[in-house]
Amino acid sequence: MENSFSDVIQTSVLFVSITFIVLMIISLTWLVFYYVQRFRYIRTKDKLTRKLGNAAKKALSKIPTKTIKMDDKEVQGDGECCAVCIEPYKLSETLRILPCRHEFHKNCIDPWLLDHRTCPMCKMDILKHYGFVFTGSQESILQIDGLEDHIIENSNVSQPLSPRRGSISPLPEIRAIVISNQQVETLCF
Repeated sequence: MENSFSDVIQTSVLFVSITFIVLMIISLTWLVFYYVQRFRYIRTKDKLTRKLGNAAKKALSKIPTKTIKMDDKEVQGDGECCAVCIEPYKLSETLRILPCRHEFHKNCIDPWLLDHRTCPMCKMDILKHYGFVFTGSQESILQIDGLEDHIIENSNVSQPLSPRRGSISPLPEIRAIVISNQQVETLCF
């Protein structure tokens, strides 16, 4: 009788031990998978952030600047000031004039544009304006100025490329340009 009770206890301990080991292996496998995926996501996000930063630097180099002179409207007493630092414009300061015609101190707006890539007043995207777009399939930034001109010249589509409204990107502040089949066919021929 005692021998059978001992066998039951040994079998139970063996079953609990094997179950515990299997659960530990499953848990460790899940943790490894989770951290590998997390690492890949962070690495991809960092790479994309660097590419967006480089594209923002290129776009920033295309945005014109001007030095304030005595006869400029900024100094004539309109009370105009930089919307970033809220300081009035002074003689010989350098302003950056965004494509949306908003003007800011160059030293104030440059860090903002490198971080946010949009006008702080109207939210105009400088990357989109200067032809830098994100293509989700290649995870890269492309300049499509020449591509856009080629599509418009060689197709019977009267409107230029425009971003699809309401599209959601996996990462914030990234927009995709959708090219219709008709426009792609024109590129191939």
